[in-house]
Amino acid sequence: MTPTSLLTLPPELQLTIVENIDSPRYLNALSQTCKQLYPIITPILYGDEIKNNYSGALFWAARNNSPGTIERMLSHGASVDSEDGHSPASAMITKIRHHPTALMYAASNGHIESARTLLKHGADAYKYTRNDYGAGRGPALVEAAKGGMKPMNALEAAIVEGHSHTVQALLNHGADIERIALHSPLITAVVAGNISAITVLLVNGAKIDAAYCYDANTALVSAINARQIEIVRLLLHWGANVHEGYPSDFTPLEAAEGQMNMIKLLVRYGADPARLSEADRERLEAEKAKEAARWEEHH
Repeated sequence: MTPTSLLTLPPELQLTIVENIDSPRYLNALSQTCKQLYPIITPILYGDEIKNNYSGALFWAARNNSPGTIERMLSHGASVDSEDGHSPASAMITKIRHHPTALMYAASNGHIESARTLLKHGADAYKYTRNDYGAGRGPALVEAAKGGMKPMNALEAAIVEGHSHTVQALLNHGADIERIALHSPLITAVVAGNISAITVLLVNGAKIDAAYCYDANTALVSAINARQIEIVRLLLHWGANVHEGYPSDFTPLEAAEGQMNMIKLLVRYGADPARLSEADRERLEAEKAKEAARWEEHH
């Protein structure tokens, strides 16, 4: 008796056979070796992935920059804002724990094309991971974000992980440049020490002197507190207010107490030395005297 080829069977019988293969691995192998069956098997595979693996392929595609897989998963019914609370990657790979979305994965890994694909399909750029708001302040807040202990959206994920091109892509798709959790995006970038992201945010119109978040500090004071002198220099170059730091009448100079290089930079940009402590004022005068003596010696 001559064996019957699967391809010689009527289409409805082929479908019945395919539907009764329980193993996704075997189905995938069959689809790869028999191109005629690929259109029949593919919807079954993606449907199984969505139903039984919590759309795991969508998150894999976002982490590994596979826009084509993202397109196929979404076309077969995966939710663009579904949350990954099941794979080990949600706790290990991107440092964003507790139900990240595919967009958060793409943003935190700097995968612009995957992020654009997700945004094109309506991904929520404002959605936050579901974590504890009470974890950390200032630099500790960013470390908490990296460890998955702070709620964050896709824009913050891109900032914290240092992907300025992805920051720009998200802004191009309407991400709110002043959106607040505990920090504004600009202050998040400052505390994270991400100069390129700070520049992108300023170019796109971030309010440089806005005092958002729990302690009402400006970006300049946040940079001073983090001892980030290059970021302080950048903010001053962009016109940060050197006289006000918030809260109340707390000034950048007062925040810089004990940091002589920071103090000299602020004074150079017009900060009032009268706001210095007596000790810092004396040190500043001594520094000026030394600089004057060196100048006279060489002239």
